[in-house]
Amino acid sequence: MKTILRILPLLTILMFISCNESEMKYGVLGTEKYYESWGWDEFVPQRMEHTLELDWNEDCIVALKESPVTLELKTLDLDGNEVAAKDVVLYVNGEKCDKNRFEVTTKDKELSFAIEFKKDATEGSHIYFLEYVTANGCERLLDEIAFENFGVDNRLQAEREIIMNPLKEKVLWATSIFLAVCLLWYIVSRFFFWRSTSFSKITLTYSDGTERVIRMRGGYELVCTSNRKDGDSLLKRIFLGSRQYEYDAFWTHPVRIGRGRKRNSLSIIGARYYSVVGEKMRRTPIEIVNENGVKVIIETT
Repeated sequence: MKTILRILPLLTILMFISCNESEMKYGVLGTEKYYESWGWDEFVPQRMEHTLELDWNEDCIVALKESPVTLELKTLDLDGNEVAAKDVVLYVNGEKCDKNRFEVTTKDKELSFAIEFKKDATEGSHIYFLEYVTANGCERLLDEIAFENFGVDNRLQAEREIIMNPLKEKVLWATSIFLAVCLLWYIVSRFFFWRSTSFSKITLTYSDGTERVIRMRGGYELVCTSNRKDGDSLLKRIFLGSRQYEYDAFWTHPVRIGRGRKRNSLSIIGARYYSVVGEKMRRTPIEIVNENGVKVIIETT
């Protein structure tokens, strides 16, 4: 039992090494990260390159001399049948190959080999291999030699990974962060900067008997003004809180009524242009007289 336990780690290491050696036989072309075009970010196909070393033996050199050998890039379908590789475009020495076929001679010692996935290629690992198409009567000889005389196995591996469009991803992240910041700002501002008033309703009774009841609806202050163009935009309401407005010619200068620093107290900003009678407290009537001697009574509940 102890002997088995000692041998087991060694076997594991040997298996790992043998797996790596078998993987080394593949010509690894790389991984294409494909994404759909979005906005102005158009996808540019990635050309995956690999150097294919050709090591012709003496039999090939004698038999072929300088006659070309035609090779074709193929793959296997779901049933394991050899089929032409139609989901990629093949380039050899920078030249696009018609029908993914190209010619080599015994003078060729090294080829710049590259493939480019077509748009409809599926995601995942793709295995391709090179197959002889014509060899000027030397097919049998080449079949016997196979690709062991080449610097790599005739199998070529390429990966395709489908990802989100980088521009779209950045826009989504930026939008998410912006919305999160807006939400955080909305929460913080409502609790610390623009807290809703301590009163939910305010009643204004003017000298001519006009009475207006304004519900605050969570607003942080009431703005009294004669200018009907005054108001808050949607963005201002979102970022700076909401306010209610009272429009009347009585207000010769704008006055803002909101929460005071002390509990149940009121803050009246702009009152220096008026005469204010009464304690600035919630539920306590306040009388404001403008410069024309006209007055208004304000009550909060």
